[in-house]
Amino acid sequence: MHLSYGTVAIWQQWVHATHAGLWTFEVWVAITAPGIYVISFCVNTTLIGCATVFLLLSSSMARSIAAKQAECITFCHWALILAAVLCPLMWLGTPKDFWPVAVGAMLSTAVACVLTVMGVALDAPAQSHQSHNHSPPSLRSFFLAFGTITFSFGGASTFPTFQNDMRDRTQFPKAVLISFIGLLLLYLPVSVGGYQVYGTSLSDNILENLPEGPLRLTIEVLVSIHLFFAFLLVINTPAQEIEEILKIPRGFSLWRIAVRTGLLLVVVFAAESIPHFGKILNLIGGSTIALMTYVFPPIFYICLSRMEGPWQPRRIPKYQLVFLVEIMAVGVVGGAIATYSALESITAPDSFTPPCYVNITANTGL
Repeated sequence: MHLSYGTVAIWQQWVHATHAGLWTFEVWVAITAPGIYVISFCVNTTLIGCATVFLLLSSSMARSIAAKQAECITFCHWALILAAVLCPLMWLGTPKDFWPVAVGAMLSTAVACVLTVMGVALDAPAQSHQSHNHSPPSLRSFFLAFGTITFSFGGASTFPTFQNDMRDRTQFPKAVLISFIGLLLLYLPVSVGGYQVYGTSLSDNILENLPEGPLRLTIEVLVSIHLFFAFLLVINTPAQEIEEILKIPRGFSLWRIAVRTGLLLVVVFAAESIPHFGKILNLIGGSTIALMTYVFPPIFYICLSRMEGPWQPRRIPKYQLVFLVEIMAVGVVGGAIATYSALESITAPDSFTPPCYVNITANTGL
């Protein structure tokens, strides 16, 4: 639980601050004024990258679901269609204005994971007659996996928005721990079972390995629902910050429509430029998310523990300080190598995918 330890620790300090009326980003400014710009860049890059991944993956799902009914609509076309559908929904306010979206995303994901494990188990007897490699990981694959895993648990950058909207902010650390435990229970059976059955032939999107049929179609619909809702959640934080910088009123207005539509166009351009969600996922996971989950939370925790403020003074024991330094070292070293591996994968000639505006008929996304 390296990933969550530093994050939860810093939020436990911030809970007391925000409960006293201070907003999270003001605490960041109190630590170091230039640091807020670095953090802001990482948060927004992370969330825009996440939104791009969600748009790419949902486009891939839509193409698969409607393959027989709409063969002429390619992956690149689906990205534009889904962006058009998402656009007016982005004009809503904050997550508390559309809280059912979070509930819908959670339920659809949980059911989809259970059904995916069932699908892998049902397909296992057929796959046992085929030869699947289970080769040992290489250094490159290890660090690409590091980026992917970090991305999977990389919700830390959205925590300030959610905590700020909570009715009882003191319950935030408990909510974070329950969330991470729930994610492990969903992720582990899918990843371990998938690799055990399919080996190195396992696709970035495990649903591509499942046989076509009602079960796979159901899972794809559920995952599409999750991605649709999750897109609205992650894109909301950078939208709010841009509106804050431009001093746009919090209420619904033409300025809000203009800013959020422009932000969506940035996401669409990124998706059409690199139409391969796995590559963007590894890059974001190894770079900004590694900083936001491994490096920054321990630093802030240490800084806040030494500051005077509207929270109970805290002295960090030496063993805990060593543990925090270890977390930061893992984030710096692992993140740097994972970022290099991801960039190498994106630019490699044998895996390069032309942008959609160069080849609009591309059917990729994987």
